[in-house]
Amino acid sequence: MILFILITLWKVKLTKLNFIIYLFLFYVLLLVLNSNELLYSIKAYFQILISFLIFTISVNYFDNENKIKKLLNISYLILPLSVLLTAAGYIFGVGRVLEYTLTGSVSEEVVGLLGSGGQYTPGVMISILPLLFAIRNKKDKIIWIYFALGIINYIFIILNMRRTAILIPVIGLLPFIFISKHKIKIIRYIFIFFISLLLISPLYKDKLIERYEIRAEKGRFDEDFYKTEARYTENIEMLEEIVKFTDPYKVLFGIGNNAFAEAIYKGEVVRRMYHSDTAKLYHSIGLFGLLFYFSIYVALLIKIYRTRCINPKLVYYKTAALGLLFIQIFVSLNGSITIVTFRTVTFLLIGAILGFLKTSKQPKLNDSVSYYNYNYR
Repeated sequence: MILFILITLWKVKLTKLNFIIYLFLFYVLLLVLNSNELLYSIKAYFQILISFLIFTISVNYFDNENKIKKLLNISYLILPLSVLLTAAGYIFGVGRVLEYTLTGSVSEEVVGLLGSGGQYTPGVMISILPLLFAIRNKKDKIIWIYFALGIINYIFIILNMRRTAILIPVIGLLPFIFISKHKIKIIRYIFIFFISLLLISPLYKDKLIERYEIRAEKGRFDEDFYKTEARYTENIEMLEEIVKFTDPYKVLFGIGNNAFAEAIYKGEVVRRMYHSDTAKLYHSIGLFGLLFYFSIYVALLIKIYRTRCINPKLVYYKTAALGLLFIQIFVSLNGSITIVTFRTVTFLLIGAILGFLKTSKQPKLNDSVSYYNYNYR
């Protein structure tokens, strides 16, 4: 990925949004180079760097219909590949171990080669399935194949019992439900999706109940459990530090000299890393860096909102970009800043959509080529 960025980045035009991103990355780099755990901090820095730079490249590169078409065709292949990799893990008993069985009442179980975090990306692709239905003819069998693969992927996501992964498609679909002029049709497809999950539930119900009970034993579904979760407590500690403001420099520019390696001391892991992006960013680069980071999301939101689509058919792209951004913000609150694949895919797609819409000549209905054979009429 770094080699690809080095080859293509020099061709990217400097826009206001790109400038904000470059400035943020430069600011973070200065703090990273001051880290006591330099190698760990640099590793995390590159994990953050890649997804942001891919966005700046994609906005510049995807400037016509043919390019966005190719990208979407390749991106939707994530669904069959995810099914293959996860199913292979279940069938052959290989892959990542389900965290909740490590100390649970049953023996360790594997959840496929993607593991839990690996299911974020297929969740993203499920969330933009309405875009596939909008830009393809409904008689095209491939959309129904991807629809079925989306259902299978979501079953694997549910079986992982990860709330974040389960909610990703839901968050991404919300803009289609509330913004689209064809809400009824989209809701109908979503209804078919969940009815299908229910109809085939006998195939996975026992495993799902078993894993639910494992989490329940740990109190994960208790009413006040969130108050004991690290994501909650670490953010409470962060807010207390900000309110007290006893050390202004550390509050503003980072409370530790080991940016994004806050759980490492002299090369050894001493405790769990801060999980949420808010706590991780605050500890690593301070309140100023945290606000700087989320200003990028605000700028993205404004850019998507202000993108005009004279041709109403292209609104589905804008809606998809909005859903992808909501997913990014949601997962960021849970913790995702160093998840390279998930962030790269979402930023790539957001950038590509914005780049295409910006340079699109907004073709008239009778000028549309076959690729824009929309179904939502």
